[in-house]
Formats: sequence, C-alpha cells, structure tokens
Amino acid sequence: MCRYVDKSLLKEVIFCAFSFNFLYHLASFIINFCDLKSHNVVSKLDLFFPTLTVFVVPYFIFFIFIFVAPYFIGVKDRLLLHRFTTNLLISATIGSLIFLIYPTYINRDVFNIKNGILNFIYKNDVGKNACPSFHVLVTWCIWIHFKQLPLSNVLLNLCGVLSYIIIVSTVFIRQHGLIDIPAAIAIVEFVYFFVRKYSLDIKLFNFVETKYFKYIKKMFFFILIIFFILAISFFFFVVQFGPECRFGIYFWEICNILK
Repeated sequence: MCRYVDKSLLKEVIFCAFSFNFLYHLASFIINFCDLKSHNVVSKLDLFFPTLTVFVVPYFIFFIFIFVAPYFIGVKDRLLLHRFTTNLLISATIGSLIFLIYPTYINRDVFNIKNGILNFIYKNDVGKNACPSFHVLVTWCIWIHFKQLPLSNVLLNLCGVLSYIIIVSTVFIRQHGLIDIPAAIAIVEFVYFFVRKYSLDIKLFNFVETKYFKYIKKMFFFILIIFFILAISFFFFVVQFGPECRFGIYFWEICNILK
C-alpha cells in the first residue's frame, strides 16, 4: 500500500462512484417525471425468501466498498483499474437505458413489511428502477477485477464473501427481486468480454489524455453538480415535507406545464 493518497487515483475512483450514481438517478428522475409505466419484478420464487433486517448492514457497507475496493485495485494495478472503470461506465449506461426502455419496480406490499428501518429505506427509495440491480452490477464489477490481483487467499476470500453478501442483501431486504441479480451480472460479464477483446479500456484512456476530453470532463462535472443540488433540494423539500409545501406545489406545477 502507498504511504500517501494518490490524488489522480482517488479522482478516478470518485469519478466512477459519482458517474454510475448520476446515471442511476438520472434514469430514475426521467421515469418519475414522465410517469413511465413500471413492471413488477416480484416472482413466486421471491416469496420463499424471508425478509431479514440484518442484511441492511452489508447493503450500506456497499457505499464504503465502492470507494475502498477500486482504490485498492488501482494501488496494485493501475491498468486494471482503468479496465474496471471502462467496464463499470459502459455497464451502468446499459443498465440505465434498460431502466428507461423497460422500467421495473418491486411490489413490497406482498411481503407485509412493518420494520421501521426498512420502511425508512423504502420511503427514500421508491424502487422504480429495480432491474438490473446497480448494487449487484457495481459489486460484481469490483469482484471480477479484484480477484485478478496477486493477493493472498485471505484477502481474495474476504472480498469475495463480502461481495456475495452485498449481492444477496438486496433480496433479503426487499430492495430487489431475484431476477435483478442475474440481469446485472449478465450485463457486466457481457461488457467485460468486449472490453477485453477490443481493448476498450486502452482506447478510452488514450482519449482521456486528449485536450478535448478535458473540456468534456469539465462540462460533465458542472452538470453533475447542478443535478446533485437539484436532487438534494427535491429530496428535502418535496419528499420530506410532501407536495403540500410551497416548493412542492411550484415544482409539481412546473412538471405539469412541461408535460
């Protein structure tokens, strides 16, 4: 491990994390704004699995995992991190397009959940972009690259076990249906095959070094910041206080006019 924080490495990791979050929430916003019809992903097989609140822990560990694991990959093998970044961005883009083409949600009413912690999560995540699961998509992308590092079996097994626990946690706390897991894994594996076969990671990062990309990156981060501010404002004023608040009334009036 390095004795200092590699700023360029940290920027790439942060860029990855915010990029897939941006794509995820942008798709969610479009689905809600356009009021697209969503399809329930809950199957009869899902009903056989119990709801286990304890899996909230690995579900939230994911938000630390997405920073720590990729940074560790970059410290050990920078080129492998580039491949991970390429795979993740393409996979997240495909996943977001699937959200828009075929919006899905998980009908939690059939599970009759009365747990306070879970209901708090559901209140802040209505789950209209269920399939594929981005928790699974990102975790699987991390794992298939992490296991290529020349590490001890202890570290590899630790990462592997944590990855699988995060993946199954999405089902046990009813954030996703079973179908969302193989859908996410299939996308990552499909993209990974083409990234390796056509060296897309090398081509992408050669383009990143050009001056044109610097302007694109600045524009992207500007849009990202604006979107983040709007998303936070929407959450605090509309979700927390409801459409009856003054901001909420204005917001919904503008939405209706634009529609």
